[in-house]
Amino acid sequence: MNRGFCGPCGGRGLWMEYKFPGNTGAFSAMTQETDVTLRLVVQGQTTTGYYAFATGEWQRFGKIGNYLANPTICLGVSNVDSAGTRQADLVGRFDYVEVSRP
Repeated sequence: MNRGFCGPCGGRGLWMEYKFPGNTGAFSAMTQETDVTLRLVVQGQTTTGYYAFATGEWQRFGKIGNYLANPTICLGVSNVDSAGTRQADLVGRFDYVEVSRP
């Protein structure tokens, strides 16, 4: 799940992609908002992505089957425009990351 230039959106947006053997797909949505909170929740055999522009106002973004036996968590930022050109004005900020198990 990511926030930035979204090719399928044609500009600023949110997207969530997945790729498993025999199963690929993506969810995307345009937005002009600059501050967004992203959340991934894994419960049972499902991974669900949420986003919020205001505290506690979660909106479901995408839902996929959980096929990962040993998932790895990675954070990153990128700033590439629609022509594939890297932009120098990238600011990526992570206020916090929380990983928990019941």
